[in-house]
Amino acid sequence: MPILKYKHEYIEITYVLEGSFIQEIKGREIKMNKGDLCILDINVVHSSLPLRDSDVVINIILTPEFFNGIFMHLLSDDNYISNFIINSFYSKSKAQNFLIHHIKDDSVIKIILENLLFEY
Repeated sequence: MPILKYKHEYIEITYVLEGSFIQEIKGREIKMNKGDLCILDINVVHSSLPLRDSDVVINIILTPEFFNGIFMHLLSDDNYISNFIINSFYSKSKAQNFLIHHIKDDSVIKIILENLLFEY
């Protein structure tokens, strides 16, 4: 089933493990393929088309509470991802950004995401 336009108060990470995934973000259609990762800021209006049987898409939700306390030290580095997450939750600006990145097959990030799925 298609997912109609919606927004939420958490960061959403979408990773295409197999196949492809088409979503609309802020009125722009974005096709994601195997290995693509998307990080959505809070309150970003988005929707998606139905998946096929061969598509495998992982969706991870990160609430502000997840980063409070113990995980906040992980964001102390001054880098693009840390700044994106900190600005999402703690900035007064409501920019509603998103990031798209391709994860290589031999990447540690891919291994971690697959292990999260297997553990789940």
